[in-house]
Amino acid sequence: MTQPPLYLLHPAVVHFPIALLSAGLVAGVLGRRREVQARLEKDPSYLPDFLKDTQDLRQSPWTIAPVPADLQDRRRAVVAARLTHA
Repeated sequence: MTQPPLYLLHPAVVHFPIALLSAGLVAGVLGRRREVQARLEKDPSYLPDFLKDTQDLRQSPWTIAPVPADLQDRRRAVVAARLTHA
């Protein structure tokens, strides 16, 4: 019986950076990084700030969902994984 191949990364994880590149997001981020770096070279005391268009999000009250109970103690999963892959 042939076993399915084991992947270190899910295919969606592999395609995510490709999607970012094709959307032009990486070029924008790298361009902004070059701008900040150039400003830092001219003025070492310059402190970069967050983007203005994210201010509402950063200042709004927000929380995350609690960690599910089955993820709070993963020792059993780790031990089981070791036993099944030994």
